[in-house]
Amino acid sequence: MDYDVIIIGATFYAVGMLQVYGDKCLVLDRRPQAGYEFLNAMKFGKVDKEPKSSEGKDFLKNLKNKGLFTEYGVNFFDAASTLYSYLVGKNVLLNMEIVSIEKIEGGFKVICCGVSGIREFTAEKVIDTTPRGGMIAKKSINFLAVPLEEGSPPISDFGGMRAYPSGMKLDRICKVDLSLDADYIEARKKIYDITVMDQFKGYRLEFIADSFEITTKGSALEENSGIIYLTSCAYDNGIDAFDAGVIYAKGDIYNDYIASL
Repeated sequence: MDYDVIIIGATFYAVGMLQVYGDKCLVLDRRPQAGYEFLNAMKFGKVDKEPKSSEGKDFLKNLKNKGLFTEYGVNFFDAASTLYSYLVGKNVLLNMEIVSIEKIEGGFKVICCGVSGIREFTAEKVIDTTPRGGMIAKKSINFLAVPLEEGSPPISDFGGMRAYPSGMKLDRICKVDLSLDADYIEARKKIYDITVMDQFKGYRLEFIADSFEITTKGSALEENSGIIYLTSCAYDNGIDAFDAGVIYAKGDIYNDYIASL
């Protein structure tokens, strides 16, 4: 076997697991960036509890040192570099489309395709941290609204849009709910319809998330055909997902150690 564990999705949950699994683990993702389920989706959430693991506490401390926690709330727009620092020296392949996952004796064979061509890996265990269709309860598209003047009143909910503090004065993260089958073109059209309304005067649209915010139903942990599903975006924020990944991997390794005695 090439690896003990192959993780599908370079998510916050996956990065947490990598801190424990180390060189015995490979992460594969079809996207060109890590942590997109929170960072690119602008799903920042409310950070209101201390992580349980020492690694999670270290991660939170580094984010605070980055200046992401302000008097206006949590601003994760500049968190990517901190997240990526936890990937240095780890086995992570981005821009890799999964072609197939096949059950073989002793584990799995994963075939994927990227800029270097077709690649094949084997592992005793496969963990998928991305959401499956049947697990998705809601999805939305988020965008950043910025006041045109210092004295502009805070933007409020209207036209099917909800506004939240972004961590930067009066700037707001605006959330627009979508149907589960809505594509990105439809999502951008809904944003346009909102931002041309009179209630949006005094604000400008700064930028739009390039990933949907996903809300899942049920538990983040499922298993199907031997593949373990630990959906990262099931958590409220990336810190909770990172911490949960560490805790899962530590329990997994501890159980393997007990079984070997």
